[in-house]
Amino acid sequence: SLRQFGATDEQIHSLVTENSDWRVRQIAAILAQPASKLLDAFEITLEGGIPASKLYSMGQYRGGSDGITDKRFPMADHKPTRRTVVLLELIYGEGLDKLMAEFQRHGLERPTYEDAFYFGIQHPKLQEKYEEIVFPHEPVLSKNDTPVVLTLGTGGEMLEGSYRAMYMRSMAASTCFIRMPNIEGGFHGATLTSPEWGPGVYAGIRK
Repeated sequence: SLRQFGATDEQIHSLVTENSDWRVRQIAAILAQPASKLLDAFEITLEGGIPASKLYSMGQYRGGSDGITDKRFPMADHKPTRRTVVLLELIYGEGLDKLMAEFQRHGLERPTYEDAFYFGIQHPKLQEKYEEIVFPHEPVLSKNDTPVVLTLGTGGEMLEGSYRAMYMRSMAASTCFIRMPNIEGGFHGATLTSPEWGPGVYAGIRK
């Protein structure tokens, strides 16, 4: 609701009265919607003890990261375990605290990186449906000491067709500077920031 953005009852009322500008009322209606929604739930079985490199090979990915190694993603021995992976779409908001609050609201907990490996193997077609599924497990460190999590996605050019990929995604906010044309015919600079844990599709585990 708008209250989570710090709006008072009086401010909310002023936004949605009939005398308010229609654009403002549209924005108010959007912000009043839930910040996330559940998309689907899928069963997976964790076998336990299979090295990450072998699991990656079993996923039959055409694209990915050479940083996915047994050392970076050690696998513990355990009995086969059934888990329910729930896909959540974060519609607006950013930050791990916000994402975890939405997980809590829907009765979900953070996945492990082992969940990501088995999900990719056992539900390969879902990567084409959702394009990118982020597994917000406890981050591991890349070779550059950047916190990363596993992500399942697609890649490729239109003429070549898309392919499935597993890669490590940095969850640190990134900033880039771009040039944009202005109405005088020249250019001006703009800074774009890609927030950590922003809108997208995330995998959680049903408690």
